[in-house]
Amino acid sequence: MSPETAPNPETVQDTSKPPQKERRAFRRRPFRARVRIQTDSLGMGPLLEVNGLNISEGGIAFAASKEVKVGKLIVIEILRPSIGKQSKWEAEVKWIKSTNEKQFHAGCMWRRRLNFTDIQTFL
Repeated sequence: MSPETAPNPETVQDTSKPPQKERRAFRRRPFRARVRIQTDSLGMGPLLEVNGLNISEGGIAFAASKEVKVGKLIVIEILRPSIGKQSKWEAEVKWIKSTNEKQFHAGCMWRRRLNFTDIQTFL
């Protein structure tokens, strides 16, 4: 008689719950471009270099070395040097998450929803 082994909880899938559907209105896409944010409402302060994580018609996510406040209006500048394309859009910070002591991830919603052609050159 072979001894029974308990199932490994890491490999057992929970089939009682159906997989969650994507509820976002727009698909997030990774992109390659230089991203800077302006946190000063008058546009007089320095631009903060951030690392773009993903972009969609509804918003953008980025990683930054400084924390930005939820609810803050910012200007996001996206530059693609290889083709000389630059765009600036206003966005509102919707969430922020600390990944470590010196790195933050933030998600922003565009003040004016973009269309696919607005962001297609940065994909």
